[in-house]
Amino acid sequence: MQSTYRFDDVEVFCRERRIAVRGQAVPVGARAFDLLVTLIERADRVVGKEELMAVVWPGVVVEEANIAVHVSALRKLIGAQALVTVPGRGYRFARPLIADGAAATPATPMPREAADGAEPPIPDRPAIAVLPFANLSVDSEHRHFADGVTQDIVTGLSRFRALVVIAHGSSAAYADRSVGIDTVAAQLGVRYIVGGSVQREGQRVRVTAQLIDATTRSHIWADQYDRVLEDIFAVQEEVTRSIVIAVAPHVSRAELQGASRRRPASLGAYQLALHAWTMTSRAYAAGDAALLSAVLDEATRALAIDPKCSLALRTLGNVHWQRLFFKSAPNLVEAWETSMHWTRLAIEADETDSAGYAQRAVVLQHDPRDDGRSIPYDEALHDLEIATRLNPNDIGVLRVRGLTEAVAGRPAEGIGHLNQALRVSPGDAGVLSHLSLAHFLAGSYGEGLRCAAHALAKRPKAANTLMFVAMNGVGAGDIDKAKSAWQTAHAIASSYIDARTNGSSVYRLERDRQRQHVFLRIAAGLEDAAAAEGLR
Repeated sequence: MQSTYRFDDVEVFCRERRIAVRGQAVPVGARAFDLLVTLIERADRVVGKEELMAVVWPGVVVEEANIAVHVSALRKLIGAQALVTVPGRGYRFARPLIADGAAATPATPMPREAADGAEPPIPDRPAIAVLPFANLSVDSEHRHFADGVTQDIVTGLSRFRALVVIAHGSSAAYADRSVGIDTVAAQLGVRYIVGGSVQREGQRVRVTAQLIDATTRSHIWADQYDRVLEDIFAVQEEVTRSIVIAVAPHVSRAELQGASRRRPASLGAYQLALHAWTMTSRAYAAGDAALLSAVLDEATRALAIDPKCSLALRTLGNVHWQRLFFKSAPNLVEAWETSMHWTRLAIEADETDSAGYAQRAVVLQHDPRDDGRSIPYDEALHDLEIATRLNPNDIGVLRVRGLTEAVAGRPAEGIGHLNQALRVSPGDAGVLSHLSLAHFLAGSYGEGLRCAAHALAKRPKAANTLMFVAMNGVGAGDIDKAKSAWQTAHAIASSYIDARTNGSSVYRLERDRQRQHVFLRIAAGLEDAAAAEGLR
């Protein structure tokens, strides 16, 4: 082992067990440090997971997911390109080492066109830079709060694998330079710019933020946050979390709109996959099995361009899961196996993508060979724990986790996570629909009806939400509402509603399974309303 390794603007000091980026020490855990050094020492080959666990965790039983978590943390510190995932095999260190005595990268980053004479290409995935937030406070000592906000936004956005986020060190070079947005975007190779300001007066702080499309100079999103500084770190965390959660979906929508205006032949793998993924959401909301054929076509085209496009792989998994869920597949077991196959490939393609683990948790719960008693809920919840660690700001993870906890017999915990998701994305129809089911399982039928009504206002043809109205309606004693909702749901997705009415269920507790079965039979007019009395 050498005493020091250098690459790009990173120095790894083995004896002191520390890492410096651009001359500044960065925090790194002991296991992450050992993992990095292990990969550097074996840079001539791919290092398998078993070997990594034997070297970094000798004599300790750990899960493979720990490796992905530490790799994700290292990529944020030293750059996403330094550590490469080789699907099905392991990891590889991929940066050239700087020999002792060679010139290192300057501590102050230069504009890229000045360094190599050419602007960097904008990647297929949306690229974004967070410029240092301006400190408008009278006291210059408050600069650290503005810096903290900026760095936390970079860290939060980096957790969304659909985004390419420029490292804070590169964008920080523009803190004191009067450079136009289009010039900054060209020099950093990004399309989107996040900027803002912080103004503190006494115990109050105002943070403004905006998202700009540099190619059109248009403002996509802007917001203002006024807070009382009872706990400065809590306020910093709350504000940055709000900004991160707002920015990510706005970038996705902007990318989708841009892709829809272009000829399909000109779209890249990510853009095709994003469009296909969006169609899966529309298909699920409307119970539209026919739309899934178009999704398959676009996702397959994306994979023809990039066989390791995790979003395209995950989309294919979702298509077959929907065919299973709505009972439209000719062979349900085959649909489940195919969905699990594509979902596993998506995780292998990007083990740091929280959405892949969340989707696997969903697929695990719908194996048609299992009933609610034998579904591996513990395995599904473990996947969701990994997904939460990888990206605690992902509303999809919160939504799936809340639903899984509810159907696994822990409705109070599920409602807590779903309410957290609703605070992140107020009015989200998917979250409200899941809340309707969670309240049914908790026995709070009136609240379940309220949530379902708000969800249906946005997605009036959502068969599963209508079914939750039927179930909660019987629970609340509103049999007419229940019957009307069941009939509407049955007209939209008859196979799905018939299966649930006949007793098909994914609930772990026998009491929940029985309630759904009896309440839906009452809503279908197959059983007298009095049958619900002992189950409410």
